[in-house]
Amino acid sequence: MSGKLFPFKLFVPGRLALIRSLCGLALLMPVSTLASDSLLAGDSTLTGKLKEISDDMANFSIAGTDSSVKVATDELKNLTTDEPRLIIYGDDKSIDGTVEGLVDGNLTVRTADGKRTQVPLDQIVSVGGPASGNFDQWTRDNLRYWSGSLDLSASTSQATTDTTQILFGASARRKSEKSELNLGASYRYGTQKEDGKPTSTNLDEAIGTIKARRTVWEQLFVFGEMAATYNAIQKLSLRAQPSTGAGWDILDNDHGRLSAKAGFGGVFERYFGGTKSEYPALVLGMDGDWDLPLDSTLTAGVEYQPSVTNFTENYLVQARLTYTVPVISFLNFKVQITDDYNSSPADNTQRNSFYFNVGLSFTL
Repeated sequence: MSGKLFPFKLFVPGRLALIRSLCGLALLMPVSTLASDSLLAGDSTLTGKLKEISDDMANFSIAGTDSSVKVATDELKNLTTDEPRLIIYGDDKSIDGTVEGLVDGNLTVRTADGKRTQVPLDQIVSVGGPASGNFDQWTRDNLRYWSGSLDLSASTSQATTDTTQILFGASARRKSEKSELNLGASYRYGTQKEDGKPTSTNLDEAIGTIKARRTVWEQLFVFGEMAATYNAIQKLSLRAQPSTGAGWDILDNDHGRLSAKAGFGGVFERYFGGTKSEYPALVLGMDGDWDLPLDSTLTAGVEYQPSVTNFTENYLVQARLTYTVPVISFLNFKVQITDDYNSSPADNTQRNSFYFNVGLSFTL
């Protein structure tokens, strides 16, 4: 073996030095009869169990330890499993079988009837446990590009002023090689009660979003979006924000993405009491997401929508930041910060609306 224990790219939580030491110990241990999957990358062969392959990363549990490593699929030289796996690849293909090796960029997969099929490694969407039935396989085939989450947060206090707040959110994402669709909805509600006074509402907001984008050439993409907002505290009965345009992926790699976009849209606002505000708008924005230590992720975005006809007096600035860190496989700890600035709000309301929320998110 050459001087470096792992002469290939590893993406692991925790301290890399510790994982390397564990991997080295695993190589010296006898191979367990229960851990007969193998992975070859660089000059190192690991034995253990292949947990999954997704997002061009192979997650491999090392025999004889409680640790696992993530290896970029383009660094793999060979891969075998001792039991069938459901492999989803291409636009609409799947196969349930045992992986027997990797040759010329193709996985050799043997199905239950003994037939061998070559599956291009660069077309794999995911490799997981074997399908438990026809419905399980149909679900994985048809929902291969979908993911989602449910968010829940609640707080209450009792003192001179009693307060109660609750947040519910749901999101769904469909992402393939060239296209992405994001759906989101959230609702915030809060009350407060001071001694000797009736209960009043201090938070009442609902938001729905639809965002679609498609890559048309390398880093260039087109997008279309729609957002709808209700905010009783801001006396906003409805705000609709359709927009479309083009953008550029400034950064897009295994660690994160940063994009800039520009386009045209409109802002249509209706306030309680019948007041309306409508104007065509420019759309300028940036957004991105990054992978951080502890398998956590950071997502952020800011958007500026000035009126085409009166950009100094009519404009919106909206910023979002979300930090998510996993607690267990399906449960995450989530911090959300949102800030909306409306240059022309309803009478007797503030221009700026800022929200900070901490809660739990359930991965679907």
